[in-house]
Amino acid sequence: MLKLAVINDEVSQELDIAIALAQEFYFDGLELRSLWDKGLPQLSDDDIEEIRDMMDDAGLEVACLASPFFKSHIDSEEEYKQHLDILRRCIDITHKLDTNLIRGFGFWREGAENYKIDDILARYKEPKKILEGEGVYLVIENEHDTLLCNAKTLREFLDRIDSPNIKGLWDPGNEIFDPDGITPFPDAYNLLKDQILHIHLKNAKEIDGKMEACPLDEGKADIKAHLKGLIDDGYEGYVSLETHYRKKKAISSELLKSPTGSQFSMGGEEATYESAQILVSMLAELTEEEV
Repeated sequence: MLKLAVINDEVSQELDIAIALAQEFYFDGLELRSLWDKGLPQLSDDDIEEIRDMMDDAGLEVACLASPFFKSHIDSEEEYKQHLDILRRCIDITHKLDTNLIRGFGFWREGAENYKIDDILARYKEPKKILEGEGVYLVIENEHDTLLCNAKTLREFLDRIDSPNIKGLWDPGNEIFDPDGITPFPDAYNLLKDQILHIHLKNAKEIDGKMEACPLDEGKADIKAHLKGLIDDGYEGYVSLETHYRKKKAISSELLKSPTGSQFSMGGEEATYESAQILVSMLAELTEEEV
């Protein structure tokens, strides 16, 4: 059976508030992205110890580290070295927090339109070496702002990199944001499903001619059908709720590209509570339909 989590900073920068929401809805864990106004690479060892103690006391798992790895410019040597250090630090954190998933990306898309899969693969040679023997998976997200922008490009990358430590992170909402994306379920999901180790769950719809994140039951992705497909396929990994919308004031495009800190989390608890209600209601209805 699939497991449920929520990305902590979609709720709050305070870990206890995110834990409380996860417990109220009987989620299994939290995915960590930013907390206490620090991104993952900036967390100290003392911070990590506090996180571990709080999560253990709450009976929750760390589902994944939502790192910003390779949300960077593909042609910048300085950023490349910085992000290899981010990967090394996140590997260290996974061992301390008893998780084995680190989220990654395929470099910023803007200004890099002439770069191809071959170029991304060349940049991934060193990360492949770093991951060897660590017992950790780097799960690459289909992110519309990156060169691995949709299910098709991500599938090609995963097939060609052929690494036991590099797999897919599937997000149906992101597929909608990409102009070249295909129907999230079943088409895009079926294209990727044998490579998926982790899932983010959000939805999106067109508002005033622009795609924007929205409640799970309002967007272009059929989330309930997707959940049924995951159950039918026996998916046993995590599904992390990633709200990405706010009820009073929309998140800026820049913050959505690099979500972190109090400004991003503002208004998140209310919106995420609403989405959590929708998610557990969908799963309850599916369970009843199976009886």
